[in-house]
Amino acid sequence: MSMKIFNYFRIILIITTLFVSSIATFSPVTMEAQSGHVQVKLDNPLGTTHDVPTLISKLLDIVLKIGVPLVVLAILWTGYLFIAARGKSEEITKAKESLKWTLIGALILLGAYAISEAVVGTINAIRS
Repeated sequence: MSMKIFNYFRIILIITTLFVSSIATFSPVTMEAQSGHVQVKLDNPLGTTHDVPTLISKLLDIVLKIGVPLVVLAILWTGYLFIAARGKSEEITKAKESLKWTLIGALILLGAYAISEAVVGTINAIRS
């Protein structure tokens, strides 16, 4: 048991080291020396994103671009499960369970979109 924990710890340590070293290597930091003073400039890694509502919108766009096709694939897979069941009650129960969880996932995705749009709209309304 302790060997498994050691292996998991080693994998996590390797992944963390790679992540931290990639951040240090590709970080957008520039240093300039002017008249004895060193200026450090940190560029915005998010590009044109300068506020929270824009960040939320961009993150949600990424989640939706990945999540919606996954929901469609899950619905198609569930349809296949219903067809492959061929009337067997256990297989139909598994297909119904799969459909239930697929629809719950789709509702969570839709709910996250609705909540984030409401938050972004509220923040923009407060600003103006």
